[in-house]
Amino acid sequence: MAEIDYVLKGVKVSVEGVVNITGLYKLLRNWFDKMKYDFYEKEHIEDMKAEDVRDLSIKMNAEKNIDDYTKLHIELRIKGKGLKPVMHGKELCASGAVSVGFDVFIENDYEGRWDSPFFLKFFRTIWRFWDGV
Repeated sequence: MAEIDYVLKGVKVSVEGVVNITGLYKLLRNWFDKMKYDFYEKEHIEDMKAEDVRDLSIKMNAEKNIDDYTKLHIELRIKGKGLKPVMHGKELCASGAVSVGFDVFIENDYEGRWDSPFFLKFFRTIWRFWDGV
């Protein structure tokens, strides 16, 4: 069974005003591609309200194999409330409240190689104790 150690948990950045949602999404996507993460969008929900107002919820996951034992995960959540389309310069943006939250964690023994037989799990525990992981 894999062991999970959180590096960052519950980090959130919020802004209220004019935000280029498409630009933010492209920036995040390009960063994950540049850093060679496997990236996928888990959820994309747009809830249309009255008079061109919408709420937005996007969940994204990215993962990267560090080695045969360790995998790094990033879970992102983009939430928008009361978003109205506005023109900002020549770009179509959204005015409202937007927050980006993320969790970063390390998954050790993600393939379960060190769980069985028992002596491998014992050696892994000793190694983690002495290595300080």
